[in-house]
Amino acid sequence: MGRRTEAVTRTFRINRASLDVLEAEAEKESLSASALLNKILQRYVETTAWGDRYNFINLPNSSFAKLLRNMSEDEAYSLGVESAKGEKENLINFMWKGKTIDEFLQFIDRNYGVYCGWFRCNHQNNDNKHLVVTQHNLDSRWSHFLAGYIKTLFQAVHNIELDHKISDNSVAFTFET
Repeated sequence: MGRRTEAVTRTFRINRASLDVLEAEAEKESLSASALLNKILQRYVETTAWGDRYNFINLPNSSFAKLLRNMSEDEAYSLGVESAKGEKENLINFMWKGKTIDEFLQFIDRNYGVYCGWFRCNHQNNDNKHLVVTQHNLDSRWSHFLAGYIKTLFQAVHNIELDHKISDNSVAFTFET
């Protein structure tokens, strides 16, 4: 999904313990240490650095699921809308001014899906009729949160209204461009 960019050779000092872990993980993933380090750096640049600036937290799914169980589906949807409103200025002003729909969808998939573990995403485009399906392992309250969150982001960043269909473990969004 990502664009190929020019490779640059640089030299860095890495402590031995970190290098040992990097090499062991690279072997597990059938990657070179360089490829894994590039993957880690890409994640840092696109998510971690931004999340550190804006006080993101990591929380195990099991703990998060317990929090979700204490709210209604309507409350979860409203929380998604309000959460996205809080992030839209950062996205619009710092990351996505002038970017295409496809680039924005890649950002949603990579940052919220792959890096943050919110869902797995599938996008289909048939003559500018888009279907975006997010699948997750939490319950319907998380689906409602995602519906509110993603609809609000699309409206704020691209002025596009999404239709959606919610199930227990997925949300299907449709829109036209």
